Amino acid sequence: MPMYLIALLKSPERFSRLSHIVFWFVFPPLIAFTMNGCGSPSIDVASISRIPKGESLVFGRVPRGYAVLLQRGDSGTGSLHVPNADGTFYWHLPPGDYTLIQLRREKALDTGWKMPQTQISRWRVCAGFSVPEEEGSVYIGSLSTFRYNIDDEQALRLRVQDEFESATQALYSRFGSAHKIVHKRMMKLEE
Repeated sequence: MPMYLIALLKSPERFSRLSHIVFWFVFPPLIAFTMNGCGSPSIDVASISRIPKGESLVFGRVPRGYAVLLQRGDSGTGSLHVPNADGTFYWHLPPGDYTLIQLRREKALDTGWKMPQTQISRWRVCAGFSVPEEEGSVYIGSLSTFRYNIDDEQALRLRVQDEFESATQALYSRFGSAHKIVHKRMMKLEE
């Protein structure tokens, strides 16, 4: 890490209030962006016109408003991915085993202060799926949640639903008939 960044981390009070605000609003998202693997060439959430050779289009749905932390194999690290507004996602991934390890939701809080506050809620998930070597798209299911309270703390109960027909119709309408071969590899929840 460059020395000037270390110096800023140790004593941001040396700077004016404006530079302090800019530092704390720009630097953390930049670090999160690079550490979480956002912008990784193996995953493209917005649009997929051509799938790279040796990769498959993986699609499904998570609850609206949640981001997903995805881990490949036993790597121990994950990359954060934000699905479309309706919860659908379209990723291109190389063959292998994957696990959705966390659902994440951010909520803006009105604290009365001039600087906005954000509450980040994280829920542990262990939903595994695999991408086969064979050519074609892979449907992994729809993850749905049910919230409930345990001892005044919010908990999440998860379920994988099979919406194969409607999901493949949405795939065809969005990307055309280029993805005719569709493998069904439903996520499996581990408790």
